[in-house]
Amino acid sequence: MIQEFLLLGIIILVGFLGSVLFSKTKVPDTLILLFLGLVLGPLTGTINVVPFVEWATFVGTLALIVVLLEAGFKLSLTEVITRLPEAGGFAVASFALSALAATAALHYVFGWQLLYALFTGVILGGYSSNVVLPIISKLSASAAARTLVSLESVINDVFCIVFAFIVLGVMGSSGSPDLAQAGKNLASAFTTAIVIGVIAGVFWMKVLRTFQKNKPLAYVVTLALAFILYAFAEAAGGNGAIAVLVFGLALGNGQRLAEAFKWQGDYAIATPMKDVQTAVVFFVNTFFFVYLGLLFDFKTFNELAILVTAAVLVALYAGRAIAVYALTRVNAALKDQSRYLMWFAPRGLAAAVLAFLPASQGKSIPGLVETAFLAILATNIIAAIATFVFEQPAKQAQQPQAKAPQKPRIVR
Repeated sequence: MIQEFLLLGIIILVGFLGSVLFSKTKVPDTLILLFLGLVLGPLTGTINVVPFVEWATFVGTLALIVVLLEAGFKLSLTEVITRLPEAGGFAVASFALSALAATAALHYVFGWQLLYALFTGVILGGYSSNVVLPIISKLSASAAARTLVSLESVINDVFCIVFAFIVLGVMGSSGSPDLAQAGKNLASAFTTAIVIGVIAGVFWMKVLRTFQKNKPLAYVVTLALAFILYAFAEAAGGNGAIAVLVFGLALGNGQRLAEAFKWQGDYAIATPMKDVQTAVVFFVNTFFFVYLGLLFDFKTFNELAILVTAAVLVALYAGRAIAVYALTRVNAALKDQSRYLMWFAPRGLAAAVLAFLPASQGKSIPGLVETAFLAILATNIIAAIATFVFEQPAKQAQQPQAKAPQKPRIVR
């Protein structure tokens, strides 16, 4: 018991120090927490990681709901409406090109079975909103780039999950996949989630107008509603993540929506509610990245796994480079933000959870788990290095310039 509380305190303290370090040096705190998880779990065995693997889906979903709600609070409704078609097109292009490039590398270079290679390419084709959303708001990228990356990451999560189940279903059947039905299911998941999120958001705006000003637990109740909303959207055939994001977006832009509806009164989120949210998000994000580090198992890694992962990474970033180039050709205003769009693409818990999916259904894909986990680690390191490199000029620009010493005046 003493050891558990000691570790709990150390993790929170490291999370706080990492956040301070990021604000001072732009060294990403996520990488520090990830390596803390590696040290506590697979490298030293201080924590038994076996029980944590079984809880991966629950922990990932819990963290996702919290960060999506915060992202919705912070995003501008105008920016989202403006960038949504662009983000959707970019997400489709980036995911498809990255997934297909990785599939081709695994199938034609390393001889993997086509469906095995496709499944691996699909789960690694999109980057994780769990990882991206907590970081992107801290970067000096433009508002347009931050909104684009945030929306793309959420859409990517949906693509990874939906297409992973489609490919897995094809593995267990002798017939060809019904792509038309899959497209309808995907469209239905988005539209259902958006409708549910909007209705819940508008309803809760009215409740919060009086509730948050008189009750200190307004955010806790709002978070509880987000959990219920996620479950309801999933049960109704929609996507819970999209529903929570839309719900948070409505609340975060409550005053603007109220003016559009010609409602009288203050619908903005109160400061005490934001303060509680900051503490909850910090706590969840800190433990999420440590948890992600705990899931790694270096015993299964070998030279072949490293070589395969290196080829997959080259394919993933090559596919993304094509998508980024096409996007900046269409929208020249994003050209100076292309470095964020290109290199800030870390994979996360969604890929880790999906990597265990075939085995849970009695299907073995040799090399899948090793490749997925090495890719997660490598893309997070690349994103961290890119963040440090790109944010240094912004950090230096924010520092006040030293004034040249003035020569003493001679009084005659």
